[in-house]
Amino acid sequence: MPKKIIPLTNAPTNAPSLVVEIVKMEYSEVKLHIPKTMVNGKKVPSVAPGARWYVYFYYRNPDTGKFDSRSKFDFKHGINRYKTVAQRKAFGKSLVRAYTRLLSEGFNPYEKTFPPNFNYYDPSVSVSAALNDALKQKKAELAPNTFSDWKYRLKAFLIYAKLQGFDQLPADDIKPRHVIMFLNQLDQSGKSINNFRSCLGSLFSKLLNDTVISSNPVTAIKKRKENPTKNKPFTPGEIQDIKTKLSKENPDLLLFMRFVALAFLRPVEVVRIRIKDIDLEGSKLTVRTKTENNATVRLIPQLKNYLTEILNQDTYNPEDFLFTSSGTPGPYTYRGKTVKEAGRRDWFTSQFAQVKKSMQFDHRYGIYSLRHSFSVNLYNSFIAAGATTAEAELKMLPITRHKSVSGLRNYLRDIGALMPGDYSKNITIDF
Repeated sequence: MPKKIIPLTNAPTNAPSLVVEIVKMEYSEVKLHIPKTMVNGKKVPSVAPGARWYVYFYYRNPDTGKFDSRSKFDFKHGINRYKTVAQRKAFGKSLVRAYTRLLSEGFNPYEKTFPPNFNYYDPSVSVSAALNDALKQKKAELAPNTFSDWKYRLKAFLIYAKLQGFDQLPADDIKPRHVIMFLNQLDQSGKSINNFRSCLGSLFSKLLNDTVISSNPVTAIKKRKENPTKNKPFTPGEIQDIKTKLSKENPDLLLFMRFVALAFLRPVEVVRIRIKDIDLEGSKLTVRTKTENNATVRLIPQLKNYLTEILNQDTYNPEDFLFTSSGTPGPYTYRGKTVKEAGRRDWFTSQFAQVKKSMQFDHRYGIYSLRHSFSVNLYNSFIAAGATTAEAELKMLPITRHKSVSGLRNYLRDIGALMPGDYSKNITIDF
């Protein structure tokens, strides 16, 4: 190590010289790289796609002892997932502090050695603040209904956390037992509890990806057993009875249900349809479904004819909903505010509930039963026309819009479409 002798002034002549050892720093200052763009002649921070933020520092190359091109290290830790400059700066500064401390305590990026008992995660961030922030950041990725559902579930968890006294614990101190305690006290079905688990797991996963926590406490928690009550398909005779009744008493509900039956849509997907989504010339409509943001759905002649008749009666605003409680296309509002899609769906569901009651259908039947009925009918028609099982499944994939053959096959099995043929003649034991 180089040494420098510094003589002492105004000191006794026999005083020893002061010897200082100059130690080379092994690493540079940790900095935040902020990409810039020109706005009105000035360079300003950018969060545009491709604007890559990261923290960086140099650590001496062990072979050359110098800071060179091989000695630069950069880390992102999910900083580019944040949407605003302020959010990225705040998170970037926390990363700078963390790596500065990490290096001072012995971190070597070449060897990836961490000092003992080093905790990278900020103990000042409470679980309540962290989860609320995670939900805010996830909002842009979630459908409005999903965001409302998650907001409700997170609120329930944080209320419980406050009652139990762990809502202000550091986010990284939350363990699986905290979440299990919450899930165990829910007096709900296995499916509902699993929905709470899924919501919390996704939010904690967001915190993990953003390095707010070191592990996801939900990952180790097993899903509850579910025993869902699935809608039972109507028989062809029951469908004719429903058609006859609704043709006389509620033709608007009948048309709504035809979209479930003939376009293979879910009721919540039908209430999303706006005038601008309908392309009569191309015989198609575009709608956000369970699996796609912009699914293209074929308008078969039965549906196209009904729509042509409706749309030729008047000139509608492209933003008008096709189905409303008034029976004609238009805005769907209540007290001046647009009704959320869950409320719009529930209105039609309640209309059919009255039909169910009068026709003595039990809880196993719903509007969605029609989708099952027509799926069974379509599959059996393909088989009757000579298609093999595999051919029939491939024909149905673009119609029901399942993402895989296995998913479609499971669906068909659940609704009873894959019933075996009569095998009685193959049984040779008399019993």
